[in-house]
Amino acid sequence: MPPLGYAPVVHCQLRGEQILLPHQTHGGIYVGQHYWPTGSQFLTLVCNEDAHVSVYSKQDVQVEEVRIEGHNGRDTSLWIAEFECGQGNCNLPVVVHARAKTGFQTEQIADLVFSAKPGATCPEGHTLSSSHAKVIDIKRVQM
Repeated sequence: MPPLGYAPVVHCQLRGEQILLPHQTHGGIYVGQHYWPTGSQFLTLVCNEDAHVSVYSKQDVQVEEVRIEGHNGRDTSLWIAEFECGQGNCNLPVVVHARAKTGFQTEQIADLVFSAKPGATCPEGHTLSSSHAKVIDIKRVQM
């Protein structure tokens, strides 16, 4: 059984499971710094397990005991996907994060985001869809 450690997590708002956030360690011990989107009050996150969109604030992050498997704590990675809303002439940016299996490709991340329920929305409230959004960039979050 993998060893236990402490790490920053949020909980899936649908099923309650821990979602590990990328974080810095020293000698395998969490040192108090974890990922948060630059300049944002909120983290919009799609969970791979149920394709559910949840929105978190910094206050939702908890440091909890987790099973440490592999170098990043899980066999998953956190991805950041940037889109442009394609509803009418909206063109507003939409940033969505996804926790998905490490082996996923960028196209699979886009498909996961587009299939998520409830759908991610732009600041005007338009729901993101493959027919009404432009993919700007999708990459793994590095910490």
